[in-house]
Amino acid sequence: MKWYLASRQSNKSMIEDTIHILKENNQEVICDWTKLNIKKYDESSSLFAKEIIDKLEQVDIFVLISDPKGTDMFVEFGAALAYKTVRPLIRIYIVGKYNKRSLMHNHPDVIHLMKVEDVLKKENVCR
Repeated sequence: MKWYLASRQSNKSMIEDTIHILKENNQEVICDWTKLNIKKYDESSSLFAKEIIDKLEQVDIFVLISDPKGTDMFVEFGAALAYKTVRPLIRIYIVGKYNKRSLMHNHPDVIHLMKVEDVLKKENVCR
């Protein structure tokens, strides 16, 4: 399965840990943004933004780690919802305390869970 994990930079270590678990279990992460040093509003960030949106079209499982703040992760979430209209088998999860913080978080195609571990269990990824 192809995964994408969206969140704020402040959750980087949780994302890195989850990516490690996924790779150990032969899952593919379509974009590991934790390894990139993107400076806002320069040419490289523009190219990276396009790459993320293009790669989201391939995703099987999208996970948004919720947070009381953030911006880009919500754009990625919106793209995943849009791609679900043409690829209905995409599964979209929002995890954490703030998993229903906006109108779109309550979209009927979104699965709400409290922990990333719950997503891994639901998707039969061993821990």
